[in-house]
Amino acid sequence: MFALVAADKTGFLVGNDHARPAARPMTLEGNINILVDTNEHDESDQASALDTCVRRCVKRYLRDMGEHEPDQLYKLFLLQFDRAMLEEVLDYADDNQTRASRILGLNRGTLRKKISQLDNDQ
Repeated sequence: MFALVAADKTGFLVGNDHARPAARPMTLEGNINILVDTNEHDESDQASALDTCVRRCVKRYLRDMGEHEPDQLYKLFLLQFDRAMLEEVLDYADDNQTRASRILGLNRGTLRKKISQLDNDQ
């Protein structure tokens, strides 16, 4: 099962009615983490967890902006999401692009192109 959880300052995962030590969380932003358990795969749970994560990130960003209205938020969010997702998946795959492309559901050439584009945008 793919579960979205947050790690508190002690390194314990909170949510799902109890806290437990973090196995291998992948930080996306601040205290939002994703814990992947490869024993079970339920696509509706995965989509729901990711939807919750995205909504929390956008709400937090808008709240943190205060009176300043963001400009080109969609473009900014997609760029940051792509960068974070690719970096974390590549780290998870020990920089093996073939494995990372399989995890992402991308052609390896497409993955290499995205990496190159993100490197150029820095």
